[in-house]
Amino acid sequence: MMYIAGMQRGREFLEIAQDITPSKPLVAFKVGKTEIASRVETTHTGSLAGSYKVYEAAFKQAGIIECQHPQEMLDVAKALAMQPLPRGNGVAIVTMVGGPGVAAAETCALKGVNLCQLSDSTRDELKRVSPPEAITMNPVDLTWGGISPPIFAQAINILLRDENVEGLIVIRKMTAGAGIGEPPPEIFSAMLGSQKPIVACWIGGSSETIKALQKEGIPAYPTSDRAASAMAGLVKYAEIKRSSN
Repeated sequence: MMYIAGMQRGREFLEIAQDITPSKPLVAFKVGKTEIASRVETTHTGSLAGSYKVYEAAFKQAGIIECQHPQEMLDVAKALAMQPLPRGNGVAIVTMVGGPGVAAAETCALKGVNLCQLSDSTRDELKRVSPPEAITMNPVDLTWGGISPPIFAQAINILLRDENVEGLIVIRKMTAGAGIGEPPPEIFSAMLGSQKPIVACWIGGSSETIKALQKEGIPAYPTSDRAASAMAGLVKYAEIKRSSN
């Protein structure tokens, strides 16, 4: 991870980064994008902030994943450390609450992540296990049926079997009587062992819930936009690696 204010040896930095990124991801946050921020940063650190557009072009050329704020940089780094890379740019979202699902979908769109089209057989399977009110298009919204751990777990398994799904964003909300510790075992089991990347958003979950997921290698976030940004980082680095081969 890199917090970049400015640099003196830009060409050398670019050459080194280009050597590293085909095998190891580099994630960066550039401060000083605006004129006033650039001026303040130069005053405080003495470094040459330079034009942001120059940095933006350099990051793309070197295969560096640029994040828009420090928290996003940490979120993306966590996902890269815990999950495999997707084979392509096709992500599915499963949620039990519509609003966060929409927020995740919008974040994906803004970051160039494609929501894949689910196969007819996948949608048929989802309809069989979901309540009538459920939306079986991507993002999949199980509505009140998602409260049931077995239904939610079945939906995860169905989506992961779809060949069009290269990665999965799981959005779940804590419900009354659910406890504050580990997620329901059915959902836990469905997310573990997948060869496709999974990131989770556990709305209202305690730190213990987050820790339980991450102990098993599932990066978890308190909001759906952060989970989607993390998945975008996985998609981006997979594209960087493919382009370097």
